[in-house]
Amino acid sequence: LPIMHSEREVKGMISWKSIASRQAIGGECCKVQHCREDAQVVDGNGRLFDAIPTIVKHGYVLVRNPKDRRITGIVTASDLSLQFQQLSEPFLLLREIELHTRQLLQDKVSSDDLSVLASADNALPPPKSISDLSFGGYIRLLQRPEVWTRLSLNIHQASLIAQLDDVRQIRNDVMHFDPDPMTSRQLEVLKNAAKFMQQLYELLP
Repeated sequence: LPIMHSEREVKGMISWKSIASRQAIGGECCKVQHCREDAQVVDGNGRLFDAIPTIVKHGYVLVRNPKDRRITGIVTASDLSLQFQQLSEPFLLLREIELHTRQLLQDKVSSDDLSVLASADNALPPPKSISDLSFGGYIRLLQRPEVWTRLSLNIHQASLIAQLDDVRQIRNDVMHFDPDPMTSRQLEVLKNAAKFMQQLYELLP
């Protein structure tokens, strides 16, 4: 909590850490002033990345509006963790889906299958292995009747392909750094696909 005389004048901070530190050394700790520590204040126009070391060290920063010098809010370590999760979760989910899809196809794809993909897209160098393929390449393999038969999956082929195609479209947006934030629906699509591919992989012999 900030200790303030006005919206602009910060006298310090008090936290569970400052209280515990004072008590640990046997100091008086019955008033706020006994457990006060210096406040960490950053400019609201500053970069979040630059404030990270201070947030990690102290657990927070107060944010000051550079125009009128008012304290407008606080950014805590918890906020930082949540922001990191929001930024990184789509990449982690896409990576998980891609790995499970690759593992699903790994031993079921022949060199002939890869050659067919190469002839369909002359702009790209011919793939030497499954790891050389794009996500769209995985989908095209799953569409091939020969590959699908080898997988021996007791699930609806079109439904799986439709689900992975939704993932492909979201992946294109994420990897091209679409300026629009990811919607809750898109995130739910990735979570459901990751969960399904994990379950499918676990059931394989």
